Amino acid sequence: MRRPAQVGAIAKASVYPARSVRGFSLIDILVSLSVIALLISILLPTLSAAQEATRRIACASNMRQQGLAMQNYAFGHLDSLPTSVFDARTRDESPSAEETIYLRLDATKRVATFGALHARRNPSTFDSDDRRDGLVWDGLGKLYSEEYVSHHACFYCPSHHGNHSEQVYRPQFLDLHNQQLTVGSREIAGNFQLRLGLQKKRLHDLNSQVSLVSDAVRTQEDYNHINGNNLFRADLSVTWFADTNGQLWNTLASGDEKDTRILRSAVGKAWEILDGGNFDPVAPR
Repeated sequence: MRRPAQVGAIAKASVYPARSVRGFSLIDILVSLSVIALLISILLPTLSAAQEATRRIACASNMRQQGLAMQNYAFGHLDSLPTSVFDARTRDESPSAEETIYLRLDATKRVATFGALHARRNPSTFDSDDRRDGLVWDGLGKLYSEEYVSHHACFYCPSHHGNHSEQVYRPQFLDLHNQQLTVGSREIAGNFQLRLGLQKKRLHDLNSQVSLVSDAVRTQEDYNHINGNNLFRADLSVTWFADTNGQLWNTLASGDEKDTRILRSAVGKAWEILDGGNFDPVAPR
């Protein structure tokens, strides 16, 4: 006996065959990858710019901490700013303004060469406690040694791409915290430049627009940001100098420059540009 229902199902299946599912071809995959690559190439500059803006704000925050520390330092030192052995001047000598990125100096290497005369003229510049191990805190480093700042990270910029990143000097600061002195933990450099050569030495005597601390301008290698510089000025503000035309960058000496006269001249010109530049009230966000 036949089963009509089963025959009908077979007949229906023969009329409407099952559809085959088409997969992705190699061309489809290549087109998709090309679109993704195009989108990434469009978005990457935007993401990089956003990351740099974030690092720039962090840099400004670090500089602001230094600025507040300098103000407190001035309160405790008859309104005077942190001194430096590189500010030693005679008739035949000018300030070694390019060296003020250094926070701690090896007395046997540096002070004997640059600061012997200054030490005789101004012995209070040197700390006897620091000299016991042959090291001298200098310039901005005095803010750390005299505990006006509590953490060393404020002396470093997250955008720095040269040889003086915070990671390089972290072991030295850990040694200080642990009251140790390991081999090689001698000089310490930061990412900011202290200004030298000002005629007026007291904070409240300075013109409010005078720049006191800047992102490092020692060489192009020390330059932290791509198109500008954070500044701490005498009015205690932190501002952003927009180097949109590359004037400041082109003024700086190359990273392998060894001639101190060229380095010194370039740093002096950089300060002139920074003082006369177009300032934004805050670092860009």
